[in-house]
Amino acid sequence: MLETALETQSPKLVILETNVMFRGNPGLASLRKTIEAWGNHYIPIFRCHDIWKSFLIEKQYPEENYKGFAFRCDVHPYEKGEYMQETEQREEMTDTVITYMEKIEELCKEKNVKLLLLGTPSPVNYNYRRHNSVRTYATEHSLDYLDLNLKLNEVGIDWKTDSLDKGDHLNISGAQKVTKYLGEYLKSEYELPDHRGEAPYAAWDKEAEEYSQKAEDNLKVMIKNDDRTG
Repeated sequence: MLETALETQSPKLVILETNVMFRGNPGLASLRKTIEAWGNHYIPIFRCHDIWKSFLIEKQYPEENYKGFAFRCDVHPYEKGEYMQETEQREEMTDTVITYMEKIEELCKEKNVKLLLLGTPSPVNYNYRRHNSVRTYATEHSLDYLDLNLKLNEVGIDWKTDSLDKGDHLNISGAQKVTKYLGEYLKSEYELPDHRGEAPYAAWDKEAEEYSQKAEDNLKVMIKNDDRTG
């Protein structure tokens, strides 16, 4: 997918969510993802028409999304307590994951694109062992690494209101907080151009305006529902 994107785009920065670095287990799920990636890159119809995905990889699509982001407004709190308990142990990544990570790094270097490893808040998917493994990998490969699982207070995450499904994914409330923090981090750490207001990006501006309004409306509904049930 990244290789395909870089054929026509020239970003200054690529952000890789680090949970994928621990999904290299063998089995049908891994095979499906491999087939999807292969098809996306080598068979153009796969990139242009994705009805096939619903049959092959059981992929479902919401009625509307914004550049891949869909509104998910349910609230199912995470209630199992502290999950980032400090330890020296590490959870090793598979050889397959390391191979593909090195391919991603090589591709980014070839295209002169910086690579940021990002851990997003997720008690179900993250722990200190994984953090240690990614931190070691990032250090050894001279990559930037930002783990928001260790910055929950700074981000403002409240697991009573910001969890979609008991600690697996964030809902719109949590996603807004992560987006705000990440945006400020990127602005301070990288020299990224601001294309807002430029004619070639008018469609992005329009969609951003629509997204902001719908996000605000959804958050208001969530707050009302929380007041009723709280």
